[in-house]
Amino acid sequence: MIVVHVLLFVVLVAAVEVKGAISGHYRWHQCLCLTGRNVRIRDNGLLRGRCTRRIVGTESLPSCFKYTSFRFNCGGHQWYRVDYNGKSGWITGVFLRTASSFSCSRSQTGSSDKFTHAQAVRILRQNGITSIVSSGRCSDRRNRRCTSLDGIRKKSIYGLTAFKHDSGCSLTITGGTEVGHSGGTKSHGTGYKIDVRVTDCVSNYIKRHYRYQGKRGGRHPYYQNSRGHYFYREYRPPHWDILFP
Repeated sequence: MIVVHVLLFVVLVAAVEVKGAISGHYRWHQCLCLTGRNVRIRDNGLLRGRCTRRIVGTESLPSCFKYTSFRFNCGGHQWYRVDYNGKSGWITGVFLRTASSFSCSRSQTGSSDKFTHAQAVRILRQNGITSIVSSGRCSDRRNRRCTSLDGIRKKSIYGLTAFKHDSGCSLTITGGTEVGHSGGTKSHGTGYKIDVRVTDCVSNYIKRHYRYQGKRGGRHPYYQNSRGHYFYREYRPPHWDILFP
């Protein structure tokens, strides 16, 4: 009897997933919305038939994306290419449904290319980044003792989540858009940079997998990954100063 109940439960779960699935081809920029939580977004490696390719982000309902008119079968599922933060992302049709264009235009994070602190924290938590520290234990952008992500660029947040998934390291954010950092067009204040605490895992991954570029100012080694992000080793206090151009 127990076995029968377990099998019935599995069938019901499978039925729920299939009910929300989509299949077939849709028009360019058809709005596709997620039907589940913690859905993994994958990169273009899928085009080479590698169904377990690198994860570039994790999103949950009610997030919606514009379909960019390309799909294919891999691992027994239909995969759909969507516009994910200005780049190509792939989502299995099992976790997608069609929706009106209004659903995409009313994006929960707004039409801006920047996040509020709360929005950024939500995306980070969905991707396993939960530690944001400051000496003042606060998030006021106007206070140098706080760590704020208010006004951070979306590309910076998604770049950091990609690094999290690539490295598998635990990340602690120690600096964001708060006052007190050096200025410039691509700086902390303009939302291009995030500071991360130095750990053996983080440092070893950067040094082993990214291209060494030399030393900034003659003493700060820095590295570049394949996405064009720069990782600068700072010493006072010790942290990785990451630029997402």
